[in-house]
Amino acid sequence: MVDVPDKDLLCAIVSHTHWDREWYLPFEGFRFKLVYTIDKLLRILDNDPRFVNFTLDGQSVVLEDYLEIRPQNRPRLEHYLKEGRISAGPFYILPDEFMISPEAHVRNLLLGKQVVESFGVKPMPVGNLPDDFGHIAQMPQILQGFNIDNFIFTRGLGDEVDTLGSEFEWIAPDGKTSVLAINQPLGYGNMANATRDRPIAAAIEQAKAVRNKLKKRAAAPVLLLMSGVDHLSPEEHLPDLVEAFNALGNEGFMKHVTFMAYLDAFRAALKGAKLKTFTGPMQGGKEHLLLEDIVTSRIYLLQENLKNEALLERWVEPFSTIASIVNKNQFTYPKDYLWYAWRYLIKNHPHDSIGGCSIDAVHRDMVNRFMHVSQLGGILLRDAVRHIIPRIDFYPGKGEPKPAADVFELLVFNPSPFNRCGTVNFWIQTVELNEPKCPEVFQLVDNDGNPVPVENWREVDIKKVTSYWRPFVAYYKFEFEANDVPGLGYKAYYLRPTDEEPARVDTSWAKVTTDGTPAIETPLHAVKINKNGTIDLLDKTLRYEVKGCCLFLDEPDYGDEYDFVPLPKDHAIVTTENSAASVKSIEVTGTRVTATIFVPFALPESLTADRKARSDAKATLPIELAITLHKESRRVDIKVSVNNNVKDHRLRIAVPSNIPTASKLVNQHFCVLEKPLAIPEGKGWAQKPQATDFHDHFFAVTGTRNGKEAGLAIITRDVQQHEVNDKDFGQTSMIVTLYRSVGWLGRPNQGAGPDVPTPDAQCLFPMEFNLAILPFAPCKTGTGRFCIPDEVFAYVETFVNPLSACVLHTFNDVRTSEPLPAILDYTRYDLGHITLVDEHNAEFLAQPKLLPPLAGFITLDPPCIVHSAFKRAEAADGYIFRFCNLSRDDRDARITLHPALGITAASEVKLDEATPVKNHPVSLERGVVTVKKIGHDEIVTIKLVV
Repeated sequence: MVDVPDKDLLCAIVSHTHWDREWYLPFEGFRFKLVYTIDKLLRILDNDPRFVNFTLDGQSVVLEDYLEIRPQNRPRLEHYLKEGRISAGPFYILPDEFMISPEAHVRNLLLGKQVVESFGVKPMPVGNLPDDFGHIAQMPQILQGFNIDNFIFTRGLGDEVDTLGSEFEWIAPDGKTSVLAINQPLGYGNMANATRDRPIAAAIEQAKAVRNKLKKRAAAPVLLLMSGVDHLSPEEHLPDLVEAFNALGNEGFMKHVTFMAYLDAFRAALKGAKLKTFTGPMQGGKEHLLLEDIVTSRIYLLQENLKNEALLERWVEPFSTIASIVNKNQFTYPKDYLWYAWRYLIKNHPHDSIGGCSIDAVHRDMVNRFMHVSQLGGILLRDAVRHIIPRIDFYPGKGEPKPAADVFELLVFNPSPFNRCGTVNFWIQTVELNEPKCPEVFQLVDNDGNPVPVENWREVDIKKVTSYWRPFVAYYKFEFEANDVPGLGYKAYYLRPTDEEPARVDTSWAKVTTDGTPAIETPLHAVKINKNGTIDLLDKTLRYEVKGCCLFLDEPDYGDEYDFVPLPKDHAIVTTENSAASVKSIEVTGTRVTATIFVPFALPESLTADRKARSDAKATLPIELAITLHKESRRVDIKVSVNNNVKDHRLRIAVPSNIPTASKLVNQHFCVLEKPLAIPEGKGWAQKPQATDFHDHFFAVTGTRNGKEAGLAIITRDVQQHEVNDKDFGQTSMIVTLYRSVGWLGRPNQGAGPDVPTPDAQCLFPMEFNLAILPFAPCKTGTGRFCIPDEVFAYVETFVNPLSACVLHTFNDVRTSEPLPAILDYTRYDLGHITLVDEHNAEFLAQPKLLPPLAGFITLDPPCIVHSAFKRAEAADGYIFRFCNLSRDDRDARITLHPALGITAASEVKLDEATPVKNHPVSLERGVVTVKKIGHDEIVTIKLVV
């Protein structure tokens, strides 16, 4: 508490609006209000020089949204931005921090900077995230990466709020990077509407009341008052309030300021005093609703977002970068197109959008945006690969085969910065003969001419192959194991029609039992399939056994798009413990064995009309569970397919770890956090703490089990909420939320948003979820704490980002819509051997051959150093390679570069790509960049120069 007389207090008042682009109205509804708001702002600024500043919520997208309607007002906006009377940025939009990728945060700030600088000014250097539903632990490091040393927020604090005060130092997980955090205990609208249609005397009384509450928690005699809130236009009488308040003489001094002026005044008033510190994510709801369950609302949005982020970050950007280097005379890095795609994607990232907590019309618009990103990303990736292909010497020393030779080249691409093996698929399109196997016989060989075992079967689900369907055509899926595909690179394979017996596929490595208790077994695993569809899993290497895996849990959801809420009375969780499951099929190939299990789950159809109970009417929720064991991987892959026909419920899947522990390890943005299983009591909280939690791509438990150190990780590709339950569903059960079905934006009279029906949020359609179980032997830090071994990070990467193949023969076929076309139309002889461009194809292909049949452009060691970006630098020549250290110890990174990249220099920069730093020793010698002493959870950005 500030112990000074009121007359010595500075009440710094900021005029602002918080702008949700879409929520309970669609985008155009809110834009109509935005145009009115900025029109009014410009009139105020034109007519009243006393109106110091208006802040556009820390966003810059509102400038674009406004100018699409009022392009003639750009000079006026630019004038007031340069005068400092309008503040915009540093973000492009205000995102949900948890539900977007680490790199999406960086792109959001880069794009925000780009937009504001187009007006000839710098973005506001303020980390203003007023309404986010919690805050990621690495936000201090991300903000400091753009030279932002402060953070202003409302939600996220738990019981720590009682000791921290309103202002404190927030330290990132690396233990080194921090920002000044300003909490707004009364929210970001504590002076909203003070002068709107009210006498100034009433506004003064409101200011006094706010001042008296804020000073109880303040660390210095400078208080932050906020004139504005959601979708409010500026209050033109604010200068009158300031003058009237100051005329009182003994109530303190009120000043209309910018955020930066407030921060400067606060720091000056501290006089060097140390603030209290906080480390970790802000996921508490003591004073404000947290609304964490948005991560499971409208799960299809999260899945589309993850898919499109991966497309841009892990495929389009890196392979466009590679193409721009190895074929610089014919290919230019598509910077403008990439930002066009990122704009579409980032516009889906505000919390009311990506969180699935808006009206149905909003989320239908989002699906269209995702479609644009997917289409554009596919086009850009195909174009990048198109320009890499002519630089590859597919037949070193042999020359090109003649088209009549019928040799079809395949390229397998690896998005990871280390050598990989993996199952790869391609398809043959041929005449309809109703055969279970492809009527044509092919031999597959690698780049050394070695036969590669490959098998095929008829694919009846055409949607899995192509969006173009033609009658009298059959599709056959070919599958093989691609070995040693180089890091961030490719490997060539060759498909030849033959009359000879192709390489035999050995399936003897897997054992299948169909009598009695069905089972599948490999040298690494044994899985028994129980009558209810659960599995008993044995990891033979570690002698780790868990029984009853993949039990499904279902419960009524009385909540809304924001929150899972149990029924107020007689809430019950039902499980598939007594389901009568059946094994649909067991498929053994040369590289994997997959058991597909049908699990019928009898459930109430919905809540009753009064929402007080589950209905008596029943429906059978059809669940298909595919368990895959790989020949040479200790990961157990699980695919869950559900055709949801039930309303008002939450479906989860449980895996008992049987590892006694009091904590868990959770992968979040650019870090791995150790978090306690026990949750606070939550006495007096605005929203009670909950056991469910967010993870990025994995969470794990470690401990001692049966006298041995043991660990179990759950890896997910397309869901991001979990619970570790030490009481129910087996010992220390690891539970993943698959989806929630709800019918309201905000539940009637109780929700965080308006009570608008949202029938689309029931998600009554087929859905698919991919996760994996990975037992591991934990390692220990120097202090004896359990931690994640390096191999786990490699397993996570290979599961989340699979290999991808393309068939060159049909690369330019207009009927192929996939980003990397992997369909060979064997009946079409009108296509050239390889047709990459529509004109001058021969000249295009006849470029000097720079690359061998397999090449890795970048490898990164060790596996705990996890890469997140390889792209062209924004503002200058050079390339950006980013990674973070997810281990618990200091590690050195070794980056091996292909000579074709021609890298001549390497240095460290901040996330903004413009600010040089020397946080770590960086050296380049003989094509290897070494970065030394990278601390745990440190983000490192290296600029590479050709």
